[in-house]
Amino acid sequence: MAEVAALFASMAATVGATGAGAGAAAGAGAAGAGMSGLSALSAIGTAASIGGTILGGVSANRAAKQEAAMRERQAAVERADASRRAEEERRKTTLVMSRQKALAATSGAGTQNPTILDIMSETAQRGSYLARTEMYGGEDRARGQLDQAAAAKAKGRSQMTGSFFDAFGEGIEGASNFKKLRMQGY
Repeated sequence: MAEVAALFASMAATVGATGAGAGAAAGAGAAGAGMSGLSALSAIGTAASIGGTILGGVSANRAAKQEAAMRERQAAVERADASRRAEEERRKTTLVMSRQKALAATSGAGTQNPTILDIMSETAQRGSYLARTEMYGGEDRARGQLDQAAAAKAKGRSQMTGSFFDAFGEGIEGASNFKKLRMQGY
């Protein structure tokens, strides 16, 4: 393990010595650090690969968080829409019951007739059922959106964590290649 740490330190020194320049500047910087341009390029390539892998994971996590936020907003929209629909069902029920009262009053049966009261009670129960059904449907759709939001967040965290492990593997592979080049005199 100490050998891997020493290789990473050597690679980091090479990258620091070569700077961001390429070509002759990289070779001259590496020569100053006691290694060839090929070793320096190997170290720089490994560092770039590690950075790219980590950035890819961070970017995937950020995108997953944005998707989750969109799903959470959609859940709120589903709940609000369900509430509006339920209120519309209540309004329709009130209008139907009002019409039932008016018809009962004009028919001569009266609004306190047991049959009329039973019909109006059934209408009220049906209206309540329809309003609750709208609310349940909206809540179910909202929960589906929230479940998808949670899944997106978990996927993003997993991708970011995976990118760290992938980057570590790339670093180990790069260190191994770097050591091989050093042993071959490059």
